[in-house]
Amino acid sequence: TLASLQLVIGSGWVVSLWVLGLRQRPALSASQALRLLPLGLVTAVAHGSAIYANLAGSLSFSQIVKAGEPAFAAAVGYGVYRNGVSWRKLLCLVPVIGGIAIASATELDYT
Repeated sequence: TLASLQLVIGSGWVVSLWVLGLRQRPALSASQALRLLPLGLVTAVAHGSAIYANLAGSLSFSQIVKAGEPAFAAAVGYGVYRNGVSWRKLLCLVPVIGGIAIASATELDYT
């Protein structure tokens, strides 16, 4: 799928930066890597959902899904890591998601 191809290309790019010494390789312990695993899995699901939204419906639907990703990330941060987001940041999500929804409301059949 397209999401898998993007993951392979992105991973290859990052590994090449580490091998060439252009970026420093992160030093993670096994416990740190295990702690980050749920976040990586949920991020992969969010990316796959955005790709699927492009294939499953109208362009406006995929834009709404992509606009909802920051809210999804905030919910995962709170739910998985108990790391809350300030109310100011949450308030900033309202015009982003709402604006895309309003702009897309008239294009439900646009494919």
